[in-house]
Amino acid sequence: MKKTLVAVAALATISGAMADVTIGGLVDAGVYSIGATTAAGVKTTTVGVGPQNNGSDELFFMATEDLDGGLKATARLGFNVNATSSASGPTNRISYLGLAGSFGEVQVGEQWKPGFFTVLNADFTGLVSTSGAGVVGPGAMAAYTANSITYTLPKFVDGLGVQYQKGYGENTAGSTSGYRIEYTNSGFYASYSAETASMTSGATFAGNTIGGTSDALLTTTATGTNLKSSFYNASYD
Repeated sequence: MKKTLVAVAALATISGAMADVTIGGLVDAGVYSIGATTAAGVKTTTVGVGPQNNGSDELFFMATEDLDGGLKATARLGFNVNATSSASGPTNRISYLGLAGSFGEVQVGEQWKPGFFTVLNADFTGLVSTSGAGVVGPGAMAAYTANSITYTLPKFVDGLGVQYQKGYGENTAGSTSGYRIEYTNSGFYASYSAETASMTSGATFAGNTIGGTSDALLTTTATGTNLKSSFYNASYD
């Protein structure tokens, strides 16, 4: 076994094909105290230990490798974890395999929806990026898409970004397609996102509230219903 590992390491060194790997994540834990008063005037206080603002802890592995000819391979494996509970095992988070070059970047895997960043940049709490509990924006757009292909165009115009995504199911919304157009310049930001989703029967298109409880904005009654949604915002810092 040792001889084999040495031989592999030597081969990798000779070929020069070495990837840059980053291991990262976030651990969010603290002591909380929540007080509540019922309509009858009964007061209760709950004290505990758990995640505070992130919604869930994260561990990820990212890799990039120069393929020559202006091409670069990218990869990411992300996991939801929980530092305060032994009953919670790792689950999949944003993960993909990609290829980048002068044509832009193509990624396949489980990725944020294009509308996620439009909603996030409009939410002053920033909570929608983690726990899905922001003030504005439909939660169904600020989510992720499994089994998806995402294409990000190169920035032909300084500050202008365009992204398109096609999803092939494995989520409550079935297959989806969506895009985002955004522009940033000297503190000005504007973005527009749209999505078409083939809904299953009983699927819910949800909004967000600060408390983390999703508002059921719409519930479908028939499988195959095409739901079109859009979201836009502009801001100046």
